[in-house]
Amino acid sequence: ISEPSFISSSQEYIVNEGETVRLPCKVNDLHGFVLLWKKDDQIISVGEHSVEDAEGRYLIETRSQGTSLVIRLVRPSDHGVYTCQISALKPTFIQHKLHIRVKPIIEIEEGTEIILKEGSYGNLTCSILSGTPEPNLTWRKETEGVI
Repeated sequence: ISEPSFISSSQEYIVNEGETVRLPCKVNDLHGFVLLWKKDDQIISVGEHSVEDAEGRYLIETRSQGTSLVIRLVRPSDHGVYTCQISALKPTFIQHKLHIRVKPIIEIEEGTEIILKEGSYGNLTCSILSGTPEPNLTWRKETEGVI
């Protein structure tokens, strides 16, 4: 019996929070072997059967040349390394890195509008409370562009 080999390769994915992602695992000649999916070092599925999925967000899509791990409604805790492993005498694997993009939350103090007399000073305070990757903050005057 020949050892199966991967057709797909390791990849890196950036997905928006709340979306669905498909991580491919295509294999040549899988006959008699089983594919395992793991997140970090925890087993998610063996063959077509999910192991850890109380919320039903993981789905294994079976194809003629392997599987895809589908993760629905991704959230920040889904960030990590996903491994597709062939259960052979010498286990081989590919790994997908998954990054979750989270919409920034910005706080503006003192409202959004300040009226000043010419020549006087004003202070606008804006804070980034969260967001992944870390957001950049740019000030812009409505009539002129970036300050």
